Amino acid sequence: MSTAPDKPPAIRRTRLVLLAVTVLVLAAASSLRRDLDAGATLDVHAVDQMLVFLALADGPCAFRAAELGSHARTVMWLLEKLTPARFDVSPAGAGVLVRVLPGSGAVG
Repeated sequence: MSTAPDKPPAIRRTRLVLLAVTVLVLAAASSLRRDLDAGATLDVHAVDQMLVFLALADGPCAFRAAELGSHARTVMWLLEKLTPARFDVSPAGAGVLVRVLPGSGAVG
């Protein structure tokens, strides 16, 4: 009975890299599908980046997101302490609608 020789290390590494890439692509596609199904205008990471700018805007604005992460909720809490901005979060279909009322835009 013969045993098959082990595959060369380069082939094993290539297969592991392909498996890792496949897992990452599937996770990204799943996240994108969730955002699209929720009618999101911002993904969970863009929300974190946009909140400061929206709080300092000249007028009210709104966006939809599939979810608000703990980081976004913390940023909103902090912005309400440091600026006149107020945030109104309400359910909207499969996600949330966030209304941003920036106040005067001046740091309070």
